[in-house]
Amino acid sequence: MKAFNKDLKQEFIAWLNFIAYLPCRSRLIGCLTSHPIDENLIVQSPIFNKTPLIAIHQTEGQPHDVNILAASACDVLICNPNHYAFLCEILAQQNKSKTIILTHENWLPDWCWIFHQHRFLCRQDLVA
Repeated sequence: MKAFNKDLKQEFIAWLNFIAYLPCRSRLIGCLTSHPIDENLIVQSPIFNKTPLIAIHQTEGQPHDVNILAASACDVLICNPNHYAFLCEILAQQNKSKTIILTHENWLPDWCWIFHQHRFLCRQDLVA
């Protein structure tokens, strides 16, 4: 695990524990992020909850539909603010309800209410 400052490490551990104890067992978790906390979730999470994580990136040269398809297979999507536009694009094409974890938000942004069929979680849910 990369060296984190104390606060980042505590947040990382809190998200790991939170994901491990989600009420419905996830079959697949997608990670639309590039922050060290989230990258380490991809590396460390299977150790804790045995649920595979996949990285979903917007990369040049890769068909956009590949990422949409990968995200559609996920029960949980983890996202940071740098990828919200891509997340909204993915969610607009999803019929199946998903749990969306916004790792860098203390409160849910207003745009979340547009996607009422999905369950959004943020930092305030870590303390609940």
